[in-house]
Amino acid sequence: MQVPELSWTARAESVHGVEEALASIWRAAPPTVVGEDGESHVVARTSVLNLVAVTHSRDLAERADAAFAALAGRHPSRTILIEVRDPDGPRRIDADVFARCDLPREGGAIVCTETIRVAVGGEAGRHLASIVPQLVVHDLPVALWWPGEVPFDAADFHDVSTAAGVADRLVVDGGAWPGDGLDGVRRLGRVLDTTHGAISDFALMRQSRWREAIAAAFDEATLAPFVRSIREVEVSYAARSSLARDVGEANVVRPLYHAAWLGSRLGWTVDRALARGPDGRWEALLRRRRGGAVDVVLRPETSALTLGSTTRLAIVASMRGSELRVEVTARAEEVVVRASLDGREVLDRAYRAARRTDADLLAEAIESGGRVEVETATLRLAADLVGVTAAEPRP
Repeated sequence: MQVPELSWTARAESVHGVEEALASIWRAAPPTVVGEDGESHVVARTSVLNLVAVTHSRDLAERADAAFAALAGRHPSRTILIEVRDPDGPRRIDADVFARCDLPREGGAIVCTETIRVAVGGEAGRHLASIVPQLVVHDLPVALWWPGEVPFDAADFHDVSTAAGVADRLVVDGGAWPGDGLDGVRRLGRVLDTTHGAISDFALMRQSRWREAIAAAFDEATLAPFVRSIREVEVSYAARSSLARDVGEANVVRPLYHAAWLGSRLGWTVDRALARGPDGRWEALLRRRRGGAVDVVLRPETSALTLGSTTRLAIVASMRGSELRVEVTARAEEVVVRASLDGREVLDRAYRAARRTDADLLAEAIESGGRVEVETATLRLAADLVGVTAAEPRP
């Protein structure tokens, strides 16, 4: 009999019960099955890595589950979705265990994956380091994804996420952190210094289309000489309004990463850490390799976009009495770069580049292997820009 897929489900109320459920599932599975290609295929686990997501809300759990489902065919894995519920309540572990085999339609190999959805409460939710290592397939890489707020200060986070724990790659989303998000950037920088594992931040990865457009623009013969003479970087971001009293509501991790990426590529160092002025703008001062100063400004702009989203990036450079101004904006499917030299337009170009989904970003993080130098350098400079403690508003 030809069937497009095989699937099994089971339930468990303990970590040990999860392993028992998986063992029972594979014992019940047929040793071989005939696919739509008419060939006989061996039914066996084909995981090449562990994907683990830790969430603290139903919405985030559904988001992670959707991303895992989209990746199933591209990256066969054991996926483990942990939803922490009622950490102050009674200890509980409720798990739904799934196994699925997709049969090839036109040759190729059968793909079998495992999914474990675990709801934990009480003490179990506060001691993930005692749960996660028992659920992963040992000897396979582990990518640990925190889609929302990350408990950087929790001992449990350190035990699971750093070199002392099980994760080979930590995946976060700085754009989802509470408040202005800068405390998270600082703490992520500390993790970067205390682990040899790789770190990926969706907030930074989503900006790749901006970075590619900027790099391509400065490859132009007219613009290239100015790249070492940049004196100002201004990033506008979505806020409820441009009034100072409303700026604190917006997460500014994404606009910060734009400046940190540019600075890390050009060898800039921090002269004055980021601080918020009385007008609501965030400002910092970087120093070029040859000593020139670069003003960095994160400017709030009234917008209907998600709070903290980048709305515009402006770069100003001066050389031999001429001024270059480059402005970059993004739409759903493209990035637009415009440049003017002494007020005369010299570039107006649109680069096709669609926004990417969680699944796209997670796949890129997995496929990148170890640490990516561009990511590491950007995250490190961003942490330096934030400073040891968040700067208070200047008088």
